[in-house]
Amino acid sequence: KTRIGKYFTGYKSKYDSTLQPYTIDVPDNYDKNTKYPLLVNLHGFGGDMAKFNVWNYTLDRESNDNPQSTTKRQYIKVQVFGRGNVYYHMLGERDVFDVVAEIRKAYNIDSDRIYLDGFSMGGGGTWYLGLRHPDFWAAICPRGGVTKAFRNFSGDLSVYTKNAMNLPVYCIHGDKDTTVPIEHSRKMVGLLKEYGYNVTFVEEKGLSHECSDQAMQKRLDWLLSQKKVTTPKHVRFVCDSLSANKAYWLSVLSIQDYSKMGEIEAEIVNDAGITVKTNNIDRFLVDIPPEMVMKAKNITVTVDGASKIEVNTETNMQAVFSKNSQGQWVLSGGIYLDRNKKPGVCGPIAEVFNDSFIFVYGKNLKDYATGERDALTGKEWGQMFGDFTVKADNEVTADDIKKANLILYGDASNNILTKRYLESRKIPERLSDAGDSIFVIPNPENPEKLVCISTVMNKNSSLVKIINRNPGDYTVYKTDDKGNYELLQNGYFNSGWK
Repeated sequence: KTRIGKYFTGYKSKYDSTLQPYTIDVPDNYDKNTKYPLLVNLHGFGGDMAKFNVWNYTLDRESNDNPQSTTKRQYIKVQVFGRGNVYYHMLGERDVFDVVAEIRKAYNIDSDRIYLDGFSMGGGGTWYLGLRHPDFWAAICPRGGVTKAFRNFSGDLSVYTKNAMNLPVYCIHGDKDTTVPIEHSRKMVGLLKEYGYNVTFVEEKGLSHECSDQAMQKRLDWLLSQKKVTTPKHVRFVCDSLSANKAYWLSVLSIQDYSKMGEIEAEIVNDAGITVKTNNIDRFLVDIPPEMVMKAKNITVTVDGASKIEVNTETNMQAVFSKNSQGQWVLSGGIYLDRNKKPGVCGPIAEVFNDSFIFVYGKNLKDYATGERDALTGKEWGQMFGDFTVKADNEVTADDIKKANLILYGDASNNILTKRYLESRKIPERLSDAGDSIFVIPNPENPEKLVCISTVMNKNSSLVKIINRNPGDYTVYKTDDKGNYELLQNGYFNSGWK
């Protein structure tokens, strides 16, 4: 029997076998033969994760005559945990999509009416997940959201605003907010308006870090009125990694310089024509829209105003384009080139935390590696809830190498895996005596997973603590006794990990 009402539940994560919680509110008169909108809510920063109370796990529920009631409005609402306080990055990002997948297995969800909503840190998460995955959501509502440097977050989400071309945005922020100043939202909204996108901005006069009941009601009315455009004629998309590289019928397969954003813009100009503009991209994929396949046996794809490429739609539902040695765009075979960067094996360093991972220590570094694990799950830095494994280098099994990313602590002199991988000559030489080095590359023994090597020459060094500085694929840094960090070198490998 399908469960209804509001209840607390969870699922077993495939990444560390932990129970990850969420609350769900299902209409009392749920009908399995009816498709329901889904509203995904992201909580703000705070609480003690060890007790799962980073947000209020109340099962109190609006009465059925309340205008925001799931029964009255006929929608399903879920509040995710997001691994705690990691701003919905790393496994926090995975958690959101895993929860949605769990709900879609249990309930009849309208895939064209999935909405994302969040407050404070959750508002920042709404911007982040909404703009990185614009084709997943019908609309988003960031409220009082963190979008730039704040506490242990040092990113700038405005770089993703171009992705909202087909994603409606409803933003709420109190103009007297002293916790997350309204400038966080004003910058984002200003860019969306500059691009001519569909954005509504509600500046709540006199309010601080809060939202009025009236604004919450209007935001729900607006959200439930939105329906996703599944095949827009015009798509614009930017990305800085292949971990989120798709929007609608476009996918970025390779970025020329990973220190900069890759950008692609494409438009269906007629029944048999697509124009594409690229910047800092040398390989991409077009999923030919079904409407074009039905109307034309051949279509012309014009790339960067020069290359006009014919694609036979009778034999190709997808087309991959890449630059040849002369820099000209041509049709290409395959999707991702062998041993090149691809989703999940792309970098930067933080990507090692996007999947199952193991802390692996070398000689005399057990306490150090355990401290890193505790720093990640503790209150001071990452606050990422989970049960993460710490192992000695001589305890790592073939199954570990097959299933998990490895974080190796120690250089070739005191970590046997570091030594083995360096001697394989498949690892780029990026180490330096100037300070501690951290770098990430595909595992030479399993290129489907990552290896992150942290040399640990200084007892105050910490991969976990420096991760919030947004290091690239490799970084060299110095640490003093007070825990202050100085980045000496920071960079990215190319698509071939060179």
